[in-house]
Amino acid sequence: RSSPKLLSIGGSLVSAAISFALGAALAADRVTVPWLFAFVLVSGGARMFEGAARHASILDFVPRAHVANAVAWNGIAFSLPRTLGPAVAGYLIVWVGASVSFVVQGIACALAAWNVLRIPFPARHARHGEGSAWTTMVHGFRFVLRDRLVRAVSFMALVQPLFLISIFGTLMPVFVKGEFGAGADML
Repeated sequence: RSSPKLLSIGGSLVSAAISFALGAALAADRVTVPWLFAFVLVSGGARMFEGAARHASILDFVPRAHVANAVAWNGIAFSLPRTLGPAVAGYLIVWVGASVSFVVQGIACALAAWNVLRIPFPARHARHGEGSAWTTMVHGFRFVLRDRLVRAVSFMALVQPLFLISIFGTLMPVFVKGEFGAGADML
C-alpha cells in the first residue's frame, strides 16, 4: 500500500509541477489545445490521488466519535477553494496575466505539499488478506454495486462533480464570453 502522506505530497507536487509548466508555456506563448487537455488530465489525476489519500487519512487523526464532523469539515475545506479559487484566479488573470495565475497556483500546491510533509502521520500496518490495490478497488466497486444505499450515495457524489460543478465553476468563463462577449475582467 502507498502511504496517504506520500500520495498527498505526490499529488500536490505533480499539481505544482504541471501548474508551473503551464504558466511557463503561457508566458512563452506555446500553449496548444492538446497541451491544455494534458494539463487537465494530469492535474485531475493528481487531485484524485491526493483527495483519496486525504479522505482515507481522516480516521488516522480523528476519534471515531468525531468522524462525521471531520468529514463535513473536510468537505467544506475541499469545496470552499473550488468556489473561491476561480474568482481569485480571474482577478489574477486580469491584474497580472494567466501565466502568473498558474505560477501562483503552483506555489500554493507546493506549499500544500510542504504543509503535509510537516504533519506526523501515524504508522500504518498492513492488513493480511487484502490483496493488491487493484483487487481491493474491484471489491469496493462490487460492494457499491451490490448495496443499494451505498450505490445511491455514490451516484449522488458522482453527479455533482460531473454536471453541476462544471456548469457553475469551470464553464462560467465560457458562458460570460458567449453571452456577454467579455473576458476575465467581466467576471
